[in-house]
Amino acid sequence: MGQRLTPLRARRLATIPMISLVSLLLVVGGLSPGGCQSGRRPSSARAGSSAGVGPAAAPWPGFRGPHYNGLSLLNGPAEPAVVWSVKTNGGQSSPAIASDGTVYVGSYDSGLYAVTPQGKIKWRLDAGGVYSCPTLAQDGTVYVGSMSGVFYAVTPRGDIKWKLEIGRAIESSATIGSDGTVYFGSNDYDVYAVTPEGRIRWKVQTGRWIYACPARGKDGTIYVTSADGFLYAITSLGQVKWRFGTGKGIQSSPVIGSDGTIYFASQDRFIYAVTPEGRLRWRVETGAFVKSSPAIGPDGTVYVGSADKCLYAVSGQGRLRWKVRTGDQVFSSPAVAPDGTVYVGSFDGNVYAVTPRGQIKWRFKTGGPVLSSPAIGPDRTIYVGSDDGRLYAIGEKSP
Repeated sequence: MGQRLTPLRARRLATIPMISLVSLLLVVGGLSPGGCQSGRRPSSARAGSSAGVGPAAAPWPGFRGPHYNGLSLLNGPAEPAVVWSVKTNGGQSSPAIASDGTVYVGSYDSGLYAVTPQGKIKWRLDAGGVYSCPTLAQDGTVYVGSMSGVFYAVTPRGDIKWKLEIGRAIESSATIGSDGTVYFGSNDYDVYAVTPEGRIRWKVQTGRWIYACPARGKDGTIYVTSADGFLYAITSLGQVKWRFGTGKGIQSSPVIGSDGTIYFASQDRFIYAVTPEGRLRWRVETGAFVKSSPAIGPDGTVYVGSADKCLYAVSGQGRLRWKVRTGDQVFSSPAVAPDGTVYVGSFDGNVYAVTPRGQIKWRFKTGGPVLSSPAIGPDRTIYVGSDDGRLYAIGEKSP
């Protein structure tokens, strides 16, 4: 999930009806609105694309980590213990971690927070409600959208560099291209490409709200999902190449495998693998609707949570490897460590650590539902927000 949802809103949006698209021209391939299915044999997917990464030294520069695929460069704690927690006046977005250890997180109390590695608040910017995960550029600029319809570029010191008035809520987290272009979606139905100076390069309209974080392929193609039920492929010039339809609305953000396969999930209960040409490679059914965004493990396994309370592990060929049941719905998006451990939050208030074989290593209890996606930082520390209004640093338990 590329944005944060309150528990009430998350349950209210459990089903999003489809509406027709009238404003988009399909310019490549002559695909039908529902996309094409192919009998092509599935190919394996390894760790995902590195296109569009943030600061090279930042351990977790935005939603889905250093390569926008949920795979971390760092391992988490073998046994958990709270290092600190910081209280705000609302629930928490997914956090980002800068190269100096500063943790950036949004809150429902309208604030964007910068927190030191020791758990002290450095500054707070009143941004009008931040549900999305902040995104860090190579120069340290913090990009984030707000529920007030403003997209911000903020310095590491908390000063506003520029802001762009969109007019509708922005729940999508941003992706940064190799040339510094910033991509994000909005509740005005549009996908935006914005220069590092804050000028709109182009925008493309979909058929409904965009909650998901865009993904950028190695060839510059932008992939984004919409609540209209489609996955869109958009050229770097802002032209729609194709769209692939599912049975219901989509809030899950796409991730890209090393072979170019696009993985995402839908509220129609399915996890999808789609080729770069827009053809179905495979799909796997879960037990309920899905808002969680996939993560790709070191061996190419695809991990995603479902409202059926389970975390799923699916091979790159589309075979179900295992599923692990938590105590409630899983809207949090997993983070995967190099050792294969998968970290994910649940509506039951726990953060779970799961082995590559599907065994629960540990669980850490917070005071509210965990919709925030974990971020893995230095010193085996995991940062995650909870709807108890706290940002948690979960580190290694002392001997």
